[in-house]
Amino acid sequence: YECSVGNGIMVTDSVEVDEATYPILVEERRVAEDSMGFGRWNGAPAVEGSYRSLSGGISLYCCGDGGTFPAKGVLGGGDAVHSGSWRVKPDGTSERLSDFYGGPIADGEAVGYRSCAGGGYGAPEKRDPERVAEDVNRKWLSVKSARQVYGVALKLARNGVDYRVDAAATRKLREKRATQ
Repeated sequence: YECSVGNGIMVTDSVEVDEATYPILVEERRVAEDSMGFGRWNGAPAVEGSYRSLSGGISLYCCGDGGTFPAKGVLGGGDAVHSGSWRVKPDGTSERLSDFYGGPIADGEAVGYRSCAGGGYGAPEKRDPERVAEDVNRKWLSVKSARQVYGVALKLARNGVDYRVDAAATRKLREKRATQ
């Protein structure tokens, strides 16, 4: 079977359509945590995931943008992570494929991918702490990056699942950064 992809992502619009159109299993598809360019205004996060053939080896053709030169941040914003496609072997090891790849994927191997993400705009420490908490609760941003990059301290909400801003600790973090 042959299928075309951009940055490793099937070009049809849903997992169900992909699996009905091609003999594949989409193992995962999600927003890639910490993939966007960090900034006062974040770039768009990437999508990542993997799929495998259900009918033996396949010929894969993919082309991507942002693998070699990811989106740059501006006015203090951070760069996005690079995109790409990977051959994932049965033992779990992976090999990065070129941005423009045409070739076989063997039976038992999977294709991993990460789409392009956007660069950030403006200094991350100026991002509204409530927006940082929203990004963490969406699983777009890690708690660690919230603290290290944005200077936002979070604590678990009463529901034990979501995070909320610890205003006092955030103020201290940001004041400390401002004096450094």
